[in-house]
Amino acid sequence: PWAVLAGISGFSLTVAVMNRLSLSAIPGALLVCAMLAAVTVLERRPERKVPPMPAPAWDIPFRMLVATSIVLLVTTLSPYMGPTLSGLCSAFPAFICVMSAFSHKLCGPESVEQFEHGIIIGTFAFVAFFLVVSLSLPHCNVLTVYTLAIVSALAVNGCIMLRHTWKRRHH
Repeated sequence: PWAVLAGISGFSLTVAVMNRLSLSAIPGALLVCAMLAAVTVLERRPERKVPPMPAPAWDIPFRMLVATSIVLLVTTLSPYMGPTLSGLCSAFPAFICVMSAFSHKLCGPESVEQFEHGIIIGTFAFVAFFLVVSLSLPHCNVLTVYTLAIVSALAVNGCIMLRHTWKRRHH
């Protein structure tokens, strides 16, 4: 519970700071990538691999209910928050909070460390996706924009996965 509270507090602080900044797409993407890179250097690596455990029958429906409730709350409040704050709050890591808590309960802290590491490195693809959308939306049709964004995100994830595979084989 304390880790989730600390994470939500950190997210809220970041939203408050970013809501005051006015960064264009490229400086914003560079800032996010720099922060993600710093986190990958500072994060604690899981000491051992955790084997998957079967979840109880109520697990998935309950996760879906909690995550959906958070998304509905942000969506309901968005007309009152304005476009910038709504966009910042839409990134609330609802599924990360839910998945982390359940992973910790079912498989222990090492599973959460592995899960969080995957989220951190996977976020680089989100940066690529939104950067491409931001830069190409004024110039291309919607189908082209989102096709390019998806291809960019897949390319970033592919490069990261190749790097991790190469690193594991050579260390």
